[in-house]
Amino acid sequence: MEFNFSFGWALAGLAIAAVGVLLTVYYRPFSDNFAHGVKSYDHVKLAGICITALGFLIMANLHLILLNFLVSLAFPR
Repeated sequence: MEFNFSFGWALAGLAIAAVGVLLTVYYRPFSDNFAHGVKSYDHVKLAGICITALGFLIMANLHLILLNFLVSLAFPR
């Protein structure tokens, strides 16, 4: 599978990365209101960092290559 850049995936990845960055920066209010408070601060920060990394993968259109690799491992030809 070859690499093809797509503006649609780039914008979607940018939006997902922005949500991840906002979650990482404002983890305290989110954790206090939607999670279990102080004991989940680190979990919310980790989730924000993972969402940001996923957004960058989608922005660079690398998620299709990774998914193709995983599917080819699960279902060999």
